[in-house]
Amino acid sequence: MLKKLCSLGIFAAGSLAAQGQAAPAYKTLPPVFIGGFFSGTRPDFGDRTIDGVGAYLDIPIWGYVGVEGEMRFGTFHTMNGIKESTYLVGPRIAYPIRQIIPYAKVMVGSGAFTYPFDEGHDHHTVWAFGAGLDYRLTQRFYIRGDYEKQRWSFGNGTIGPQTLSAGVTYRLFR
Repeated sequence: MLKKLCSLGIFAAGSLAAQGQAAPAYKTLPPVFIGGFFSGTRPDFGDRTIDGVGAYLDIPIWGYVGVEGEMRFGTFHTMNGIKESTYLVGPRIAYPIRQIIPYAKVMVGSGAFTYPFDEGHDHHTVWAFGAGLDYRLTQRFYIRGDYEKQRWSFGNGTIGPQTLSAGVTYRLFR
């Protein structure tokens, strides 16, 4: 009987000691970057820039590869009431070099286009190819410069505006 109790005690002690063998999947949450920006869009028609604001979310997924989502509202200083707003998502590849993080991205989504003199508006498929730099100011704050070449699909052709933007990023989680 004593032998059985000792065996049971050793088994119970061994079970308690072995309880934490598996490492947790994440010791901390993966970083998530959120930010806002001011932008200037040069449509491929006319000679004025459409100014706007926007917001983005970057989530690193695996190594240097992540996902970026972006909303851009080109609604200020427009030509004859033309407005261009986009809602895009796609892969982002970044390669950190000390405090500088160059990146490239390809995104697809929807674009809302308002015609001159408010004659109507449409939604179109938009592709965007872009690149930029994030510069780390502190552990949590970054500044960003970004360039995008967009491709809007219309029923009778395409337009290809180019956009420059500058903004600030905040890193959630460590």
